[in-house]
Amino acid sequence: MARQTVVLGAGMVGVSIAWHLRQRGHDVTIVDRQQPGRETSFGNAGIIQREAVRPYPFPRDVKTLLSVLPNRRVDIRYRPAGMVNAASPLLRYWMNSAPKAYQKIVPEYASLIQLSLKTHGPMIEAAGAEHLVRRQGWLELYRTSEKLAARLKDAEEARRLYGVQFEQLDRAALAEKEPSE
Repeated sequence: MARQTVVLGAGMVGVSIAWHLRQRGHDVTIVDRQQPGRETSFGNAGIIQREAVRPYPFPRDVKTLLSVLPNRRVDIRYRPAGMVNAASPLLRYWMNSAPKAYQKIVPEYASLIQLSLKTHGPMIEAAGAEHLVRRQGWLELYRTSEKLAARLKDAEEARRLYGVQFEQLDRAALAEKEPSE
């Protein structure tokens, strides 16, 4: 007899959990208050981020915290009314972003991210969605050589520790990959 399971949320995480439970013989019902993929997963852009071996830390410097207050940033958005309800998780997030705690978390987080391509593959195949997946990566552009150098340093460490692949392009190589017309 199959176990009956209800999964709350039809975003990427909920659907992935439901798919894996079905593979293990569970009878699964997914419940969401909106159409599938219309809440948290909606703004994700569909990227399987194999390079994201470090979780995004809670900002700890005053300059960044002040830049978040107007709620106009692309990378950090919030609902002011929801902040009160989220106070306890936000405090834990902030505490786990402290340098010593964060250093302990990164290898554990990276061990999960390293499996992302391997574990998404069977779900992509089962959905018949191979034709929708591009495996060329993406481009990151930097306005200053200092920001590029800092990002390259992080990328080199991620390659050394976690096998993250990347390629640095000069102006000519970028123009070849992305010719302007």
